[in-house]
Amino acid sequence: MRGEVRFGVYYDTNVPINPLTSNDPLAQSLRSRKANNPGELAAVHLEYSWLRNGPWEATAGYTFFQTINNDISAFNVQNHLGSVSAFYRGLFAAMPFQVGVQYSYDILDLRNRRFLDRQTGTVFTTLVENAGNLTTVQGRVQIKDFSNTFLITGIPDENRDANNWMAGVTHIFRFAADKHLIRIGYQYDTDDAQGPNWAYWGHRGLAGAQYTLPWGDTSLKYDFDFHYRRYPHPNSLFPSTAPNTVKQEVKEQNHVFRVEKPLPYNLTLAADFQASISRANIPDIFNYNRYIWTLSLSWSF
Repeated sequence: MRGEVRFGVYYDTNVPINPLTSNDPLAQSLRSRKANNPGELAAVHLEYSWLRNGPWEATAGYTFFQTINNDISAFNVQNHLGSVSAFYRGLFAAMPFQVGVQYSYDILDLRNRRFLDRQTGTVFTTLVENAGNLTTVQGRVQIKDFSNTFLITGIPDENRDANNWMAGVTHIFRFAADKHLIRIGYQYDTDDAQGPNWAYWGHRGLAGAQYTLPWGDTSLKYDFDFHYRRYPHPNSLFPSTAPNTVKQEVKEQNHVFRVEKPLPYNLTLAADFQASISRANIPDIFNYNRYIWTLSLSWSF
C-alpha cells in the first residue's frame, strides 16, 4: 500500500473559462460572469499492489480530487477515479522493459451534480535503452458520457458524448540518476463525438524539463503541451451571424511551472503556476486565457 494526501490553496483568473472579447452577443454575455477566484484544493491517491509474482505485478488504485471556489461555488469540481492495472517486466536485448494495461473509471461532479463519466483503457510499453534514455509508447481509448443536465437540450449537434482514441510516444533524456530530465513527445487523438460541433482530430506536442538544485534537493520543473484540433464539420451555432459556414480550428497551449521542495516526514511543499492559452478561428467560444497559482503541501506514505 502506498499513497499521497495533498492540500493546497490557489488563485484562478478564469474559473468559468470566459471567452475573450468578440463581436458575438452570446460570447459577450458569457464575459459578464465573475471569473477570478481564490480557492482551496484537496487530493488523495491510494494504490495497492495486490499481486506480485516474478515479473508480474497488478495494482488497484483510487484517487479523489476536490476544488472549492470561495466566490464561485457553482464551479466547484469533485472527481472520483478508480483503476486497475497489470504490468509485466523483463529484458529485451539486455534493455529493461515494461508492458502494461490499465482500466479506469471516473466520475466528475460539477456543483455536486454529475457532469461527466469516463471509462479509459490504456496499453503502453516502456523501454529503458540505457541510463540516459527511456521511451514510452502508448495507446488509449476513452468513452465519455456527459450528463444531459449541463448540455444544451434540443440541439443534437451539441451532444458531447464521444469516444476518444489516442496514440503517442514520449522520450525522456535522463541525467545524474534522474535528478535532471528532458522530455519530448507527440500524440495523435480523435474525438468521435455524437454532436458534430464537438467532433475533431488533433495533434499534441509535448515537452518538459526538470532540474534539481545542488542544495536541498529542490527541483524546478516545466511542462508544455500544444494541442491543435481541427473540427471537420462546420459549426452549427458559431459564428452566430453565419452558422454552418466555418470549420473550427483550435490551437491550445498549456504551460506549467513548479518549484518542489522535499521536507522531513515525507512532506513536499510545491508552488505551481499554470497558463492555458487558447486561440481559434471562431473566436466566440475557444478564445480564452487562464492563469492559476497554487501552493500545496503533500504527504507520501
